Amino acid sequence: MAAGGTTALSAGETTSLLALMLAAAMIGGAAFSRLRLPRIVGYILGGLALKLALMGLGGAGAPAAGRLLAGNPQVLDFIRSLALAVVLFSIGLAFEVHHLRRLGGSLLRVGLAQAGGALLLTFA
Repeated sequence: MAAGGTTALSAGETTSLLALMLAAAMIGGAAFSRLRLPRIVGYILGGLALKLALMGLGGAGAPAAGRLLAGNPQVLDFIRSLALAVVLFSIGLAFEVHHLRRLGGSLLRVGLAQAGGALLLTFA
């Protein structure tokens, strides 16, 4: 038993959980891409569907993974970080530098305006 009464997953179970997460994201992304919708929506809904399947609507999902996810915020933080890394990686694959050069000045102005606005709203 790990802290908080949760059952820790073995290395094989952890690898299986990560593979399930990646598969859910890729299937969701591909489905939404075929519908001509943003892949990111499919990634999010795939992750939500997997979470509901593992934890169950009433907490009666896959026992070990569901208990681990429900009672261990560090695991959820790791999963969120991993999901963000996958999304950013896929954005990086699609990013083309010549678009950045073409948008150059306007992109810089919008970025600085957004950062300035966030700074003002945060500290005002």
